[in-house]
Amino acid sequence: MKSIIFIMMCWLSVSCLQQNKVPPDVLQPLKMQHVLWDVIRAQALSSELARKDSTLNEIAESKALTQKVFEIYKISPQLFSQSYSWYTSHPIVMQVIFDSLSTQQERISQQELDSKNKKIESQKLDILKKAKQLDVKQMNKLCNNAEAALRDVRDGAILMLGGFGLCGIPENCIAALAKMNVRNLTCISNNAGVDDFGIGLLLQNRQVKKMIASYVGENAEFERQLLSGELEVDLIPQGTLATRCMAAGYGLPAFFTPAGVGTEVAEGKETREFDGKMYLMEFAFSADFALVKAWKGDLAGNLIFRDTARNFNPLMAMAGKITIAEVEELVGTGALHPNEIHTPGIYVHRIFEGKNYEKRIEQRTVRKQPGGLCSEQALTN
Repeated sequence: MKSIIFIMMCWLSVSCLQQNKVPPDVLQPLKMQHVLWDVIRAQALSSELARKDSTLNEIAESKALTQKVFEIYKISPQLFSQSYSWYTSHPIVMQVIFDSLSTQQERISQQELDSKNKKIESQKLDILKKAKQLDVKQMNKLCNNAEAALRDVRDGAILMLGGFGLCGIPENCIAALAKMNVRNLTCISNNAGVDDFGIGLLLQNRQVKKMIASYVGENAEFERQLLSGELEVDLIPQGTLATRCMAAGYGLPAFFTPAGVGTEVAEGKETREFDGKMYLMEFAFSADFALVKAWKGDLAGNLIFRDTARNFNPLMAMAGKITIAEVEELVGTGALHPNEIHTPGIYVHRIFEGKNYEKRIEQRTVRKQPGGLCSEQALTN
């Protein structure tokens, strides 16, 4: 009977609403009736969600419904309690339901996040596993040390040595060459190091027949051998030196440059005019080995250089018939981000992890501080 009466009231309210004949005192209780049915539905949905694993969409729907009822109550609590006195305490229940749903939503969100993280970690492990398999299948570039990497360097070899000054030079390879005592080497480098470090070690041992460089450097032995005629030296502009390395890497036999036109550099070389300006033809280098030093590399030969070490090292890495890279840190294939790689592994034939790097500075320069102390002294005092 109560159900029949309620259905008739709903039909009557709809009819009245359509004809705009519902008095305000009747309309508000009818609105609250629908509010209470929403509350009951929210309670039922909350109980059902508590009994089973819920999705975030279901919880969000229940929260929205509960929040709507709660907001209506806050707007008109007196009407709510007067019309249905037995539901006076329900807003507290609604708040409990809402808090419960919020906690459940946070728990499920964390579970989903943990699940995604586990999936990502699993994918990373799969990638590393495949990378190790690829390392076995592809050419094995890994060498135990510098001696193993330089095993086939013979007397009369033409070597490129990367770096700028003493920064980024292949220290381990140079030290190994000095011990191997190979002779009549032609060295292509930005400079010849210093007396007791870098290429200076090879000069002291009389292992270098010819030096191709753009800067003599802080090397008294280099100067002595040059002036005495013991050492053949080809000094060329630094930009030309870099471009001759680059041309070798790009597979270009020669190029034209305005640098050196009208000077001793141009003696015996072809010159040509382009658009009213004279250019000098320079040939790409042809090196048996390129020895470079990188900050980080992987087993596939991909290299990352740091700061000033990027001078000449990436260009020479492309240019050698056999490129040998020594790195401060060696990682597995796939560990380096592609966007951070300076030299792709396709150019590198052998790689090893170096040790005991000195990283000397040719001329330590510090600015003066008030009181006559230099920065270095100020730090130590």
